[in-house]
Order: sequence, then C-alpha cells, then structure tokens
Amino acid sequence: MSDEDGADLFEASLLLLAGTAPLRHATAARRRTEWEVVAAAWQGAPLRVEFEAAYAAARFAEVMRAVPEADCWTGRREAGIRRRYETFVVDVVAADPGDVLDRLHDEWDRAAGLLLGDGAADETRLRTRAVAVWRCAR
Repeated sequence: MSDEDGADLFEASLLLLAGTAPLRHATAARRRTEWEVVAAAWQGAPLRVEFEAAYAAARFAEVMRAVPEADCWTGRREAGIRRRYETFVVDVVAADPGDVLDRLHDEWDRAAGLLLGDGAADETRLRTRAVAVWRCAR
C-alpha cells in the first residue's frame, strides 16, 4: 500500500465518522463506540453516509478509491416539512462490508495513535474530533 493510499484511507475514515448520522433514541447506542455504531448501521444494507456539503460527499467518494472492494454512489436528498434542507449522500456498496470497515478502522487506529498518542482515541468523542481534524486539514 502506498503512502497516498494510507492517507486516503485515513481521510475516508475521518469523513465516515464525521458524516454518518448517529443512531438516536437508542440507549444501547450510547454504550457503543463510534465504530460499533457505524458497523451496526451497515448490517445487511449499503452504508449510507450523509453530508451537509457537496464537496465533503465528493471527497469521500474520491478517497474511497483506496479501498478496491468498495463502490460509491453519490446523490442528493431533500427533506423537511417547514424548513427544506438538502443532504448529500454517498452509498458505499461492498461484497464484504466488514472488510471495508476493518480497513478504515485499522487505518484510523494507526493514524490516530500516531497523532493523539496511544489510548487517546478511545477517550475522546471520535466523531467530534474527526470533524475538527478534517475541517482544519481542508
């Protein structure tokens, strides 16, 4: 694996954590790690990652090319009754979703360990940190 592929995997893992909507109204979801919530969302269906900005969705689809087993489909969705809003979605389809998540999770652990020190990634809110790191890096 080249350094560029490793950087793309790390950015894909950041965007996955930053973009995936958390499971709400589930007490069990509060006890799980962010990666367990993402894995639970990908049970038996394509993983849908939603972003508020088109450039974030396009960048996620672009960096997912580092994972050869995954195909990405992008789209736009409008919602809301009183206030209309749109989100930009990326559907990730893979023959073995667990393998794709494992690759992203392993790269996150490796890079976050280098950046934050050992054990620091487990003690922080990964989604919040992922959003902050990606926004600072743009």
